[in-house]
Amino acid sequence: MYRIAISRLLYQRFQLLFEPICKRHLQQSLIDYGICHQALKFQAPMVSTLHINQRREYSKRAKKETKSKKLKFELRDEEVMNVIDVQQINKHMHNIVDTLREDYAKNLSLRTSTGVFDQLNVHFDGQVYTLNQIAQITMKNPTLMIINMGGFPQALPAALTAIHNAGMNLNPQQEGNTIYIPVPKVTREHRENLAKSAKALYIKAKERLREVQNRYVKEASKGKGAHSEDLVYNVKQWIQHQNEEFSQKATEIMEAKQKELLGTK
Repeated sequence: MYRIAISRLLYQRFQLLFEPICKRHLQQSLIDYGICHQALKFQAPMVSTLHINQRREYSKRAKKETKSKKLKFELRDEEVMNVIDVQQINKHMHNIVDTLREDYAKNLSLRTSTGVFDQLNVHFDGQVYTLNQIAQITMKNPTLMIINMGGFPQALPAALTAIHNAGMNLNPQQEGNTIYIPVPKVTREHRENLAKSAKALYIKAKERLREVQNRYVKEASKGKGAHSEDLVYNVKQWIQHQNEEFSQKATEIMEAKQKELLGTK
């Protein structure tokens, strides 16, 4: 009994002595936890905003990179002409961009008319004919166009191929020597399909520009023995720059056409 009484007495004194200290430590720990918790809450939006700003900056950089870069050196036409034919490469690239513009004007229109098919090129038996040379094109009503191939029936498959490849999003149907073309209504879906066709023609034009670039880069490489390595290298950079310039023009034409077809500003 004596030992139990002493133990109780010691426990009570220990509790009186250390309980206030324990409470103070517990309160301070809770305060520290609350400060940290509030700090974390405050910092969380900053991280999110940083990521957003980074994405926006990356988007701006991506738009800037689409534009052609300026050459870091000066190169006179005479120097380039010593290695490649400047007039020819410019002529080829001009023709590609002009063809794209003409294809848009002839083949991509919200309102399909007979004039769209008049100058459509048909490749047959090693020669090229316009469709109005080998067929009679009439508009039976606002929703149906008729192409009569009776005067040149052997070219009918070639004419169908030309219509399919024109990128006009049409569905020609053959019956005998006659081709019937239902004229689609101007719906949102029709506008979007025409815009996709505009993008497809643009991609083909860029591929042709790249082919011209590669052809003249190879030609410039052949002149390494007759010209300095620096000159040949600079000419190659000039050719790439020309490709970027004409590609940028093609991009602007395509974007303008898509806005027209989609009815956006």
